[in-house]
Amino acid sequence: MLREMIFVSLKTVTEVFLLNYFMDTLTMNTANTQIWIELDTLKASGNYLMYMWYGSSIATATSNFNNTFPLSSQLLYHQVQLH
Repeated sequence: MLREMIFVSLKTVTEVFLLNYFMDTLTMNTANTQIWIELDTLKASGNYLMYMWYGSSIATATSNFNNTFPLSSQLLYHQVQLH
């Protein structure tokens, strides 16, 4: 079971940002595991570099739906799930 996991983005060598993410528990440990990551910025062109660390005791689980999605997205997500 994937538990100890973190995602980070690097702006520079000294600027490292922890990214919020949500792992869908209904798809966890399947061929279709879904992990949603909140990016700090995403430009229309260029590259975005992020890293994922997992399986380490220093990478504690921080999957959190509320921190990953803004309230407007949460309302839409829950409405779709109900139909």
